[in-house]
Amino acid sequence: MPVTRITKPKEDLRIGRISKPWSVYGRTLGIVILAFLLVQFLTVGVMGVIDGEPYLTVCGIIFSIPFLALIAHIQRPKIVDVRVAIPDPRGGHYHAIGPNETLWTPEPTRFRRHIVRDASSLDIPRSRSLWAIFAALITTSLTISIGLWTGIATDILFFVAIIIGIPFFILGFSIPVMAWWAISKERLGILTRQRDAESWLFLGMMAGFPAIVINSFVFPLIASTLGFDTSNEEAILNLTAVISAPIGEEICKGLAVALFMHQMDGGKRGFQIGFTVGLGFALIENLQYILLSFEAGFTGFALTVLIRGIGSIPGHAFWTGLTGYAIGSLAGERREAGEDEDEKTDDPGQTWLLFDQNTGQEINPREVMPNQSTTLASTFHQTLEARVQQIAIPKIEEIAGGIRPPSS
Repeated sequence: MPVTRITKPKEDLRIGRISKPWSVYGRTLGIVILAFLLVQFLTVGVMGVIDGEPYLTVCGIIFSIPFLALIAHIQRPKIVDVRVAIPDPRGGHYHAIGPNETLWTPEPTRFRRHIVRDASSLDIPRSRSLWAIFAALITTSLTISIGLWTGIATDILFFVAIIIGIPFFILGFSIPVMAWWAISKERLGILTRQRDAESWLFLGMMAGFPAIVINSFVFPLIASTLGFDTSNEEAILNLTAVISAPIGEEICKGLAVALFMHQMDGGKRGFQIGFTVGLGFALIENLQYILLSFEAGFTGFALTVLIRGIGSIPGHAFWTGLTGYAIGSLAGERREAGEDEDEKTDDPGQTWLLFDQNTGQEINPREVMPNQSTTLASTFHQTLEARVQQIAIPKIEEIAGGIRPPSS
């Protein structure tokens, strides 16, 4: 029996995937920690170049490679093996999938196999769940601080603080960013591929590297040239915070947004990309600020998480979103004028769907309000679902050595 060949899809495919929103959160955590370490070692390499220390440059480059490789591994394109069996009187009962794998169906079927790139829509937790965690972090931290101040159950609270310190640090720098990301997804209501959104977020993280170079090396050099006393560290830090950081960071984030100009078809998409890039920058910056906040105990942690969660993080996202809106509007005008070719999708014949693992219902990726129903919303989906239900698909289960129908 010949093995079924892998072919290119010739018709529209409806590909379903179980919704696992927290898997994106875990992957984002891994990437931002690796990106933070990567940026630190790259900065060491730049210091070696500026200070004329070759060994620093070499060490920075060598130690950066493992983190870069791990990030590339996590961000690698994902492919999906799609297998389709369609009832057909002229088909067969047996279909060879591989050397040791066979599909058997009780009814004659035509069998096709395709390898496609994963183009599933962005799937992240709902904003209300994330904000609930955020509120619990603040409340618990303040409760522990008050207990330690007043001397109530000091030993117990101190032990609890040690246990929850690392989890609270991880949640404290990441949950507010994820919450604002979820809000942008729910409010904008733009269908977005997950791999694209993760790329925007990652490039926002990496925009922190040139921003560090500007703030730490370029701006002090410019200030010295203009006659400022660079030996006064406090004055230089104040000038950096007022002049260099706002201008330099926005330039770096704007350049990161511009790299995705080919994906923009208007201001709304540009704002979405800019907003996500800004969140990526805020995420890697937040990691350092939240880590340093523990020097003031849980009080400093709670205040830093609160201030950055409702102030700095949306600020980074909003201002970069405005930059993205301007770039997106320009991209839209160019497309209308015919200056740029329309972006070609990787898999134009595919419709990716998300399904709730508990109810089995489709999750509408275009939902705008977080409390909207997740049932099929479009007439096209309802019509297609009704037609699919009219087809008797044989039930099959996989066992060792192949796939067979249930014994019952």
